[in-house]
Amino acid sequence: MYKSVEWIYKNHVCRMEPDFEYDNIKIYHFVVAPDGEELWADISPYLYDKEAVELWIDAGYPTRIANGQLRKYQIISLIGDKEKRQTKAQSRKHG
Repeated sequence: MYKSVEWIYKNHVCRMEPDFEYDNIKIYHFVVAPDGEELWADISPYLYDKEAVELWIDAGYPTRIANGQLRKYQIISLIGDKEKRQTKAQSRKHG
């Protein structure tokens, strides 16, 4: 069911690697940025979800908000906050 998977998203090489433990499975998320920098995506190890990795890239490689790794809804929220800040900055330039 869970297997290693690699794909390209916006010139990033993305990879999810399952770690099979005796009582659960954790998924580790890795990204190689366009400049070659290797990143560990701070995403919940219980998410086997390509879209979460892609959203993490779109959000600008965020780190955890509280004690745990990011969940998908938190990444979506960060993207919304980022877009609001960009809109405010653009309106200041043109206003």
